Amino acid sequence: MDYHEFISTFKSQVNKVEYGKGLQFALKISRLLLPEYVNFYLTHEWGDPNVLADSMQLCEKAKDSSIDMEQVSEMAVKVETVTPHMDDFGDLIASYALNACVAIYSSLQYLLNRDTSNLYDIGIAYTDTVDFKVQGEGDLTEGEIAAHPDMQNAWNFIIEETR
Repeated sequence: MDYHEFISTFKSQVNKVEYGKGLQFALKISRLLLPEYVNFYLTHEWGDPNVLADSMQLCEKAKDSSIDMEQVSEMAVKVETVTPHMDDFGDLIASYALNACVAIYSSLQYLLNRDTSNLYDIGIAYTDTVDFKVQGEGDLTEGEIAAHPDMQNAWNFIIEETR
């Protein structure tokens, strides 16, 4: 699968995802990316991983019961306050942490509006992280990055989870 094929398939599928499955997808990706934020926090001594963990807990709770939408909105604001800005932190660790924040913030937004574009943003945050890591292995072409087993696994995971 190449990048364009992945994007086309992902966009098509994500727009049809049922709410509960979409929430499950958001949580899976958020769990995968949260350690990247924790690593950033330990490296730069900035931010608060507990805000992200609490946000994920709120999303988890939404699977089984109704939640206070005002609380979700307030949590989204908190996530924004602990999101690293690339102007302040210009390394790859910060990029990975930013992607974790995007995934978790978009998960909260999905709770608020059930808009599948938030799920798309979550998936792209994950693939961007994998892409950056693959690029870090050397001077690879776009085709080599797309063919890399880690990139293929990430794309296949996302396609499978939104099917």
